[in-house]
Amino acid sequence: LVSTFLDENLGSVARSMLNFGLCDLRLVTPDCDHQTERARSRAAGATDVLDHARIFANLSDACADLNFVMATTARKRGLAGSSGGSRPWKSSREAGAEAAEA
Repeated sequence: LVSTFLDENLGSVARSMLNFGLCDLRLVTPDCDHQTERARSRAAGATDVLDHARIFANLSDACADLNFVMATTARKRGLAGSSGGSRPWKSSREAGAEAAEA
């Protein structure tokens, strides 16, 4: 998660992650605290995910050891690639198929 600003959102994400068997929460320059009572309350049984969350200064560092990275957003915006070009956009169906192959 990048620049998250509500503690409660971090707790909700931790709970969702654990529901799907994920536990490696990576936070990039968060604007809130993932250890507050609000975050822990929202985590509802997934406080271990919050307790082991790692904080990074930038997205490149957060993804440095990963082979496949996928991001989603509800906001329309451009994504500039590291070479200044545009990163590819995929439908949820296309992205899901690619993730299943990875």
